[in-house]
Amino acid sequence: MSEFIFEQNINKAAATTEFYCVVGLEDFLDDNNNPRTEKPNQNTLAKKTVRDDSSVRYSIKLSKDGRLYNPLSLYGEEKKYTLYDNNPNATKFKDVNFKCFDHYLNFLKTKNIAYFINAERESI
Repeated sequence: MSEFIFEQNINKAAATTEFYCVVGLEDFLDDNNNPRTEKPNQNTLAKKTVRDDSSVRYSIKLSKDGRLYNPLSLYGEEKKYTLYDNNPNATKFKDVNFKCFDHYLNFLKTKNIAYFINAERESI
């Protein structure tokens, strides 16, 4: 009987992740005055992951209807879609391009709805 040796490549690229939230709920402000949290929690709305191979991944939280999450919604995102409580999009993040991510961070920093609308347009 032949012997097979399988080597698993466990050395995946290590990553550092930055977590962003809306201004007023931050743990600290980074060098660009973006509101950030140290660990992921219920206030985390956007993530930036940088790997050792210098690839960058931008992610934004989705609302229950699958669109970008608006924490400043007039009626509140949590109460908006009560029929879809078992929706898998409730705590998912969507990968987006840098332009969309930048608009969303500006929205979180300034609370200007125009940045949110531009981020939604870019995410399509």
